[in-house]
Amino acid sequence: MKINKLNNSILKGAFLALASILVSFSNLQAAYFFAPSDETTTINNDVSNSGIIRINERGIIVFQNSSLGTAESGRYEINCSSVGGCELRALSNTTMYIGFVNSLYMNMTISGNSSIFFDNNVYSPDYVITVVNNSTLKAPSVLAKNIYLMSNAQAEFAANVSATMSVNYSTWTSLGTSNIATLNIDHGAIELLMGSATDAIYADKINASAGSSIVHNFTNDFIDTIMSGDGYFDLNTENTIVSSNINGTIDMSVANTNGTYVWTVTDHGDGVNFRVSDFALIPEPSTYAVIFGALALGLAIYRRRK
Repeated sequence: MKINKLNNSILKGAFLALASILVSFSNLQAAYFFAPSDETTTINNDVSNSGIIRINERGIIVFQNSSLGTAESGRYEINCSSVGGCELRALSNTTMYIGFVNSLYMNMTISGNSSIFFDNNVYSPDYVITVVNNSTLKAPSVLAKNIYLMSNAQAEFAANVSATMSVNYSTWTSLGTSNIATLNIDHGAIELLMGSATDAIYADKINASAGSSIVHNFTNDFIDTIMSGDGYFDLNTENTIVSSNINGTIDMSVANTNGTYVWTVTDHGDGVNFRVSDFALIPEPSTYAVIFGALALGLAIYRRRK
């Protein structure tokens, strides 16, 4: 009798575990999207946690009002390996999380409050990436022929551009070192986020209009390295923004916080040489709450004693 009860308990546990697995699989909502050669496939209002996007030669796939993948774990894979090229368009409030990209030949357009987040590098050396109209592109690095950031676009990646990169009325964060043939800045804001003392933006030519700026900032890891060494870092912008042909004026500056640390910036007066020092952690909001709580308690005790 005890053996039967034990077997029933084991079977019940196994059944519940299997049911849990099946529910988990059903919730994945894996999807497969395909654009045939020389055709355009349009996807509207799709919501799926993971899947594959395959685009054949000269095919175009368009996502509108769609949500593909999740910030936590769901990811998509893109396959576009045809030498004839292909195109991915994320339009009209589309959000995509991409884990793996198998493509050397892909044009990409992100527009209309849309966002694409890549876990890995984007490598399309002979193709064009365009981000416009309040849209976002984030990746570790991007290699392309041309990159256009326009109309309040936001981007974050290390850039390797063989022709032209334009930052027009937009914001670009360069992660580490970037190499660009021609960099055009028209009322654009560039942040060089340095992870080491040798990080820089190299450009054969820079064209800058009025209202263009480049601010230097630092990763937490780099700050930790500075603090464990001399405790300060001397920055020369001629070594971080490197070009033999600069047309126009760029407002160069150094940030005094990255959201985790705060520090002192000393301008040596020439607008080129800066020293950053006196690094300190910014207290967490909970720390402020404890401090204010202690002050309030102390004040209450003081008033009561009076």
